[in-house]
Amino acid sequence: SPLEIFQGGSGKVTLLQLARPNNPGLQSNIKFTVADIMVGQIQHEYAASNLNHMSFTLRAVDGSDIIPLWLQNSGNVGIGTTSPAARLHVQNSTSDGIIVRTSTNVEPFIAMQRNSGSNGVGVLRLFDTGDLAFDTGATGAGQSTKMIITDSGYVGIGTTNPTHTLHVKNSSGDVRGIMIEQAESASYAEIALKSDIREFRLGTAGDGTNNANAENLFYIYDATTGGVAGHRFEINSAGDVQARRPRSNTAGDVAL
Repeated sequence: SPLEIFQGGSGKVTLLQLARPNNPGLQSNIKFTVADIMVGQIQHEYAASNLNHMSFTLRAVDGSDIIPLWLQNSGNVGIGTTSPAARLHVQNSTSDGIIVRTSTNVEPFIAMQRNSGSNGVGVLRLFDTGDLAFDTGATGAGQSTKMIITDSGYVGIGTTNPTHTLHVKNSSGDVRGIMIEQAESASYAEIALKSDIREFRLGTAGDGTNNANAENLFYIYDATTGGVAGHRFEINSAGDVQARRPRSNTAGDVAL
């Protein structure tokens, strides 16, 4: 072979060293060529004092040079970017991402731990049924599934066996259902119920809507009919009830 380096014994020994003067901007390269064409390169650049990086360059199919991997002395690693802003920064100009794949029927997962897991744990897990689970906990020992998305499209919060499109379950403490909060005074907080022929909305309106049929009221609104005629039922803060008949739009304390 053109170059053979052999180390006997044990311990750490420098077998090959690339030395160069202390000149910022100077690059050291190891190139791989085929028929005098560069097909791969390992490059180190000393950019400035306490700032240097190492990159790996490959020749793309179209003949251009790409840098699939970039290492900074800050500890950040870039894949597809030469300016990694985090420990691992993956970037691509096309629709692409990261695949976590197992070669056997074992559970793939992505885990996040704060302070080595002592101050918070979060795990994303994929079951063999196709269900996707979100686990959280103050510590690893206290980690449990808080939300699950089944392969059928059901979402469970507080349950791992949702029986509806959205199934929310509380198993301890006085935790009361679902909160829909609208912080914009000129808007509405609503739940919409829609079938193939009609949509109804339950909600309340902020004081900036200037809507006498919804502001500071609980209402039922027929969004399919729309407009003023769509208001079907209202309860004000005093408990007064008003219902409307669409054919006459008569209103009173209760008009049925």
